Amino acid sequence: MKYRIITPEEYETGVWSGGTTTQLAIYPPGASYADRNFIFRLSSATVDTEQSEFTHLPDYDRWLMIFEGSARLVHDSEKEVTLNPYECDAFDGGISTVSFGRVTDYNLMLRKGGTGSMKAIGLDENIKEIRIMPQGEYQSGFAGIFLRGEYAQITLCGEPLKLENGCQLLVLFSGTETVSLDISGSGTVVITQGLFNI
Repeated sequence: MKYRIITPEEYETGVWSGGTTTQLAIYPPGASYADRNFIFRLSSATVDTEQSEFTHLPDYDRWLMIFEGSARLVHDSEKEVTLNPYECDAFDGGISTVSFGRVTDYNLMLRKGGTGSMKAIGLDENIKEIRIMPQGEYQSGFAGIFLRGEYAQITLCGEPLKLENGCQLLVLFSGTETVSLDISGSGTVVITQGLFNI
């Protein structure tokens, strides 16, 4: 198991057709979003126009959560989902998706063939145990924790860590490793998980 706390000073911000996008983490190291040679990517984006069309990503599954504002997503001109803060939608990156509403969001992109999840958890002084997905037939996995709030006190496989507002914890594991994670603090964390073969 390896882990890393990524701070806002390390993030990379660029533009897309609807606003700005900030890359928080990408795997493997050295992979490029533009070249579409990554296995997974975590990012946060702003949607600054009332209507925007998402980038076509046919090789990836996507999870999207709203941080600020409210968004209506229309997939393939048929399926419609309305998201409020800390609500999540999972969808195929290859389908046509149009977004309505100005928001700040959080994204997981995972190459097809893997499996993933995203959820938000409110923190308090009580310790919460985070369940990491069993690997099953997959060779590798990751868990991510992004904090919006004052602090998160984390125990990762017995090791104490502290996460500050706007920071991203990324944990990589492989083989038959067991990952245990307890968390308490003040604010809200977004927990992402993914399993994949490399």
